[in-house]
Amino acid sequence: MNFIVFLIRVFGGLTFLIMTGISVDRNASGDTPNWHPNPVAAILSLTLTILYFWPLFVEVRHKNLVTRMPTGQSLTTRRVLTFWRWFMAYILGMATVSYALELHFDCGILSLIPVVALMPPLDRLVFEPREQMAVRLKGDATLLKFFANLGAVAAFVAIGFYAQKDYIGAIAVLWVSISLLLMLPVTIVAKEGWKALALPALPPAPVPQPVTVRTSPTPATTTQPPATAATMQPPSASTQTPPPATGMTNPASHTPLPTGMRRVPAPPQPVQIFGNRVSQSDPQPSPPPPSPKPGAKRKYYSADAWHWNWPLPKGAQHFSLDEWTFNLLIRGFQTSWLESKDYHQRLTLHRNPAEFIKEIIAETEAYIKHMRTRIELQTRSKSCVPDEVGRIWQGDKRLRSLYRAVHRYDETRQSIRPISLIAPHIAEYRAMVNVVKRLKHKLSCLPGQAPASKTRRTTRAVTPPAPSPEQRYFEILDYLIAVGKNLEHYPDNSKKSFDEQGYRDYFIPGLNTRDPEYSAKGEVYNRRGKTDILVFDKKGNNLLIAECKLWKGEAYLLEGVDQLLYRYVNWRDEKTAIIIFNRDVKNFTAVIETATAALSNHPLCHQKGRKRTDCSWSYLFHNPDDNARVIKLELILLNFS
Repeated sequence: MNFIVFLIRVFGGLTFLIMTGISVDRNASGDTPNWHPNPVAAILSLTLTILYFWPLFVEVRHKNLVTRMPTGQSLTTRRVLTFWRWFMAYILGMATVSYALELHFDCGILSLIPVVALMPPLDRLVFEPREQMAVRLKGDATLLKFFANLGAVAAFVAIGFYAQKDYIGAIAVLWVSISLLLMLPVTIVAKEGWKALALPALPPAPVPQPVTVRTSPTPATTTQPPATAATMQPPSASTQTPPPATGMTNPASHTPLPTGMRRVPAPPQPVQIFGNRVSQSDPQPSPPPPSPKPGAKRKYYSADAWHWNWPLPKGAQHFSLDEWTFNLLIRGFQTSWLESKDYHQRLTLHRNPAEFIKEIIAETEAYIKHMRTRIELQTRSKSCVPDEVGRIWQGDKRLRSLYRAVHRYDETRQSIRPISLIAPHIAEYRAMVNVVKRLKHKLSCLPGQAPASKTRRTTRAVTPPAPSPEQRYFEILDYLIAVGKNLEHYPDNSKKSFDEQGYRDYFIPGLNTRDPEYSAKGEVYNRRGKTDILVFDKKGNNLLIAECKLWKGEAYLLEGVDQLLYRYVNWRDEKTAIIIFNRDVKNFTAVIETATAALSNHPLCHQKGRKRTDCSWSYLFHNPDDNARVIKLELILLNFS
């Protein structure tokens, strides 16, 4: 029980305990002439007191009280409606005692029935989720759920008739409320019998595409989603992922825990992520104890049903997962997949472990290939989301985790679904890739399956992949920004005699010494004029065209942008920069705001600037000669005032 719910029930119980005292105090009629203490009012008040206090004693006795501060994710629609029902039950309870004290016993007894239906534990039966209702009724329960909510509102309306002293109207509305509240239980009993009214949690509704396997000493037949014959190769890495913590909930298990016990999620552990960087190596996990029911089915639920099997509220799928929960999903998917194959027990009983591991690897790779066809993992450009996230991870070495790479990808707005829906699928994809790496490492450690020679691995020359033009572009920009920030410390650079060419000459020598794969020159012809800085590779392809300008106002800046786009950029050029040197204006913040707003309002601007560093903004512009071509333009602002 949540601590806030505990306090609410304590407050309600104390209120009705006081009402019980008023119901037996003969002096109460002197303070309120309409009230007449009587045994019926005392019994109703005592019943409400027990209704509020008894669950508290049960929860405290079993030490099931949890102190958890509410967060933004706690205010789900279902919880708000639950608290609203409890508030109505509290007001109806006060009305119930008032009815009895005013000697209207029929109204008091009738209003007690909606109070009991609106408070735990019976509210779990009348107002449980639509999916659970569908399981009990074996059909759609939308209409019955509407009737139950309408009955709660009708019970609250009865208080209005009571306030107007219209007791006949209050009785009529209470009868309508009770009929609507009891419609769901009566329908369940009529269709499924009394056993269907059991309050313990029901098993979840069936979800699409379960993968089942029978526990058996011999290899079991596994139902897999359709996949092509070719297997997918996951990203290369030689390390393993950490084994799941022993305290983590089994996602494939739906067995309710005994009373008083809570599922405690495992603490966060480092997780292997896209690319070759890992956080720690993996010790060999110990095999779990054998299943108590040989031959029982174990199911694996994909990311489409992750909310059924995790210690998270179902409403959490509407919010972005935090990093700890995201990593918990990755570890849980790994464990659940291997348990659905009964991997550990079958491995110990198999006469040829290497053959069995190869079989599991093939099944996992086929499942990975099938996952790539999911709509949640498709982008608007018909590529695959894990591939795009992998490129972001490899391209930006400042990212520390897969979770951050996923959020960086979400900023590109290329995914078909929101990040809250695709994050579990990316976690499952990463988990399956980790399973393949782990099994291949296990296979290489078996006798007769020796890994590749270490001497060959150490003596073989490893040639790092050549950076892409995109990577070189940002590498050059970062160098220009670093040199510019350094120049800001030298007082001679703020002299009035220093012009654009003087600042530019500081950058070109360093660019020529950074990498032998490209060169930089100043005042070089490109298309219709001489560019201030032109960086090109050995094949003559332009990597960067930069224009240097002193800050002389918004009009001068736009003139420089037009000069860059209309005169220096040809059809194949798509990476440019404009470097602004502020020498005369003391308020540099105003310069930044004016410059960024001017570029965002330019008629050729395709995407407004996104701040990349504290002095640079990335824009996308249309090519003035071809609207289908997009030009990257980096605005760099340096202050020498």
